[in-house]
Amino acid sequence: MFDIRDYIEFDKSGRADCPSCTLDKKPRNKNLSLLRKGGYVCYRGCTPEDIKAALDIRPDRQVTKACFEARRQPVAKSYTAAQIEAHTKTLLAGNNSAKRWLINRGFTGPMIEWARLGLVDQRIDKKRSKAISIPYPTGVEGEFYLKKRVAPWDAEAQRHDKYIPWSQYGIPSMVLIPYNPEGAVQTWLCEGEWDAFRLGWLLKEAGEKIAVACFSCGAGKVPTYKELDRMPGEVKIWYDRNDRPTKTGVIPGDAGAEKVAIALKGRGAISRVPMPPECDRHGWDVSDAINAGYSLKDFNAAAEAARAPVSESDNPLLARGKWNCDLIANAPDFTPFLVTDL
Repeated sequence: MFDIRDYIEFDKSGRADCPSCTLDKKPRNKNLSLLRKGGYVCYRGCTPEDIKAALDIRPDRQVTKACFEARRQPVAKSYTAAQIEAHTKTLLAGNNSAKRWLINRGFTGPMIEWARLGLVDQRIDKKRSKAISIPYPTGVEGEFYLKKRVAPWDAEAQRHDKYIPWSQYGIPSMVLIPYNPEGAVQTWLCEGEWDAFRLGWLLKEAGEKIAVACFSCGAGKVPTYKELDRMPGEVKIWYDRNDRPTKTGVIPGDAGAEKVAIALKGRGAISRVPMPPECDRHGWDVSDAINAGYSLKDFNAAAEAARAPVSESDNPLLARGKWNCDLIANAPDFTPFLVTDL
């Protein structure tokens, strides 16, 4: 692979004369800079192709994007439908801590069975623990990924320095649709799985033709357009309200909902989760609203009042930007300015 340092000597500050600038008789003030992450840049605007041409170098071997992805992309373990069923039976058997934790969150036995939640082993460093498993269809018939909520009932496990609340190694950013009735004309998108299961059960019991979905990646990311297209009809977005602002003043729930709504390109509208006046709970979500006694009628009223996001044409900054999925989809197969081994 091409390494710029084999052809140009950089000083201790990582600067050098740009060979392309020299050919074009531009000012020679060490315009070429070696970047920390392995690239190089000419601050007078010469491209990598200009610089390589000035050095009389032709591309020798190109490494495809697929090659990089195959090496770097982690792969999640998949499970069969029979294994998922066995996990659910384990969770429902007896009066275990995981089952009690779910019941305290408003789940019932039939809801747990419908959502196909399970109880599985999970190691925290070298210690054995338990986790509630949430199956995500892989796209292959009868195969599932497992996203795990690790021992939320176990205070001792949570004090371990290697404890992480969620385990989802290798699971891509994808859409989960726990309730998708035939003929669904709309989708209600929740911020997390627990909210999606609670709201999905509410709609299922009422026989509503409204699908319910959530993302494996939470509120901070948006899956690919191919995944978004799996959600039927107009999408009403129910992300957390009254979130604590970040250090930069961003409200996570509001920002995440706006991002998804814009990515849906006219199909998304932001709904406001029913919430009492003067609510002092941060991160008020769908489950909180249901636990507080808000009914499907209240959710329907909020859905009717959902607002469309600010369009990109109305927002100059958004109009200039690109989504990560677009950048990846249009990325070149070969990046010639990488420094070897970095």
